[in-house]
Formats: sequence, C-alpha cells, structure tokens
Amino acid sequence: MAKGYEMHRLSRLLKAAADQPWSSVEDLAARTNQHSQVVRRQCEKLTERDLFSVRKIGMVSRPQNRFLLTPYGAAEAFDLTHEHHTVAELDRLYQALVSGDEPEYVVEFDRRYQEVHTHSPWWDDRLDDHIHLPWTAGTDGPRVVYTRLPLAELAYPHLPNLVTSGIVRVTEPVGQRRTRRLSQVRWLRRGRLYHLVATYGDDIWVAFTYVGTHITASALREKIALRFSDLDRYDERVNHPWPPVMFDPAGEDVEPTPSLHVVAGVDRFAEELAVDVLRHDLPGDICFITDLLKNGALAHPRKSLLAD
Repeated sequence: MAKGYEMHRLSRLLKAAADQPWSSVEDLAARTNQHSQVVRRQCEKLTERDLFSVRKIGMVSRPQNRFLLTPYGAAEAFDLTHEHHTVAELDRLYQALVSGDEPEYVVEFDRRYQEVHTHSPWWDDRLDDHIHLPWTAGTDGPRVVYTRLPLAELAYPHLPNLVTSGIVRVTEPVGQRRTRRLSQVRWLRRGRLYHLVATYGDDIWVAFTYVGTHITASALREKIALRFSDLDRYDERVNHPWPPVMFDPAGEDVEPTPSLHVVAGVDRFAEELAVDVLRHDLPGDICFITDLLKNGALAHPRKSLLAD
C-alpha cells in the first residue's frame, strides 16, 4: 500500500511539472499540496531516474532549481500511444465536411489540429482512466514558457490557493456558496494578450498577462486588437450546459471575459501602464498581481472562455 501511494504521489508530481514547466520545488509543493521537503526528495528521486531534468535559473526571483519533464517522464505519466480530437477539432472538421471542402483539405485539417490532446478547455477528458501529454511538456512547450518565465515565477506559487485562500473572492448569488479548487493550469501557445489561464471549478477562470520593460501603450493596444488571433472561443449556452459551443475566430463572434484578469509586470511602472490601457479597452475586472496578493480581488463566474 505504501509503495502504491508513493507512486501515486510521484505521478501527480510528473503531471504537475508537465502543466507547469520550469516549476520550482515550492511551486510543485503548492500544486500537489505537500511539504516542500517531501517534494524536494521526490524531485531528486525523479531526476536520478531521468524522469525530470533540472536547471538553476531565475529572472525576477533568485536563481533556483526548476524542473522539466524528460521524454522518459512523459512516457511514464502519460499515454503516448494514440491521440484524441478536441471539441474545437471536431467542430471544425464537421464544418469542413458539411461545407463540401475537398477531402485532402479535411485530412490536413485533421492532422493539423491533433497537436492538442484535451477534449475541453476546462479539464482533460480521462477516457479509460488515461491522460495525454499537454503541449507544454512537448518540444516547444518549455521553450515557449521560458519566454514568459517571469510570469511563471510570479504566478506559479499562488495559483493553487488563489480562491481557497480567499485572495480571490467569488461573487455568489445570495444564499449560495461553493468550494472551488484549481482545476487546470493552461498556457496559451499563441496568446497575444492572455498568456496563462487558471480555472477553478467549472465557472471561474483567471487570465494572466505578462508585460516586460519593453512595453508601450501602442504595443498593448496591438495585443488587444489581436487578442483572439488563432484562439478558440467557447460559449456555454444555458439550455445546453455541455459541450460548450465553440466559435471559430473567423466565424461568429463571442467575447470571452475572464472572471478576473491579472497583469504580472517586470516592475510597477509596467504593471500600472498595462492596467490603465487594458482597463480602458477591455471588459471585466483587471488588476496587477502585486495589488492582488496584497489586497485581494473579486472574481465573477463566467461560462465563456478561450483556449488554443
């Protein structure tokens, strides 16, 4: 029993590192709800078995060991033998077929959109008790996340407890109260504006944007204009709670508004500039991460969201 429990904990650690590349020991401890010393020993064990690789880096915090999943770790924790379509893929393929597109186009469409292995933007569909490798653990994942490493350093330690700790307070109908725990951490590969999305339960999603020293008001407005480029937009209809209706960016319009939009900046000036511009041009509540952690913020349940 003890050995089985230990393997379960190691499996949770592998999956957390896949979702959150470049996590530190403290980040993984928060995500798996374990003591940091316990996680440190587990990480050492996984590194010795070549399931983790480790680099000592830091951009906005002190350099420390940060972990990546190796190909052996991916094969240990995920099913790599086959792939599944996403909700967006199935919708796009159906639209291609009913519109009479050439079969060659449909085949190429099919191949192109098999890169993502989740069935919904809210959670993985664990068919037959198996789970597929997220894109963040593949070849491009660590590279893309590395370009936004300051955001990972700032957000990772707080993601698991944002809602349960009361930092983010959810506006509930009178007389109702729900417990919402972290459901998923999702990096957006092609996110122009929304870089990281954390979902809590089935109706709260917090979007994160990173801004660096190079940021200008004009660059932010360009990000706003392109915020939905190559992203899928979902809208959950009242009469059809599942599956959500997917709107292709080139098709019918829907504005997914985060429950809360958090700006993480390399310094206070970048954060304040970004919040001022975004608050003027975007719907929803926007704050910067330093004020969020100090004073908290309100989040509103939302049913529409985005993914890629």
